[in-house]
Amino acid sequence: MGEQIVGYALYLERVDVNNRKDKTVYLRQYFIRRQYRRSGLGKRGVDLMRTELFQDTTISIDVLESNPGGKRFWEEIGFKKYYTNMRL
Repeated sequence: MGEQIVGYALYLERVDVNNRKDKTVYLRQYFIRRQYRRSGLGKRGVDLMRTELFQDTTISIDVLESNPGGKRFWEEIGFKKYYTNMRL
């Protein structure tokens, strides 16, 4: 069968504000088509980003509190809470 796109990632490379010699990556959007979720492709995509694009680089993400499935996914692949942003 032919290849098809099952997801995408949008990211921004930044200089680490605490150590100007290091860069960080802000992963703004990470999307896997619904029919391909829970098949391992999301984890595989993150693994590829870490090994092929962002070796030894801190990756940061935002996850909405209203998205428990998304929080669970990121925690399962190793992301840890760093801070809590609250709004009124």
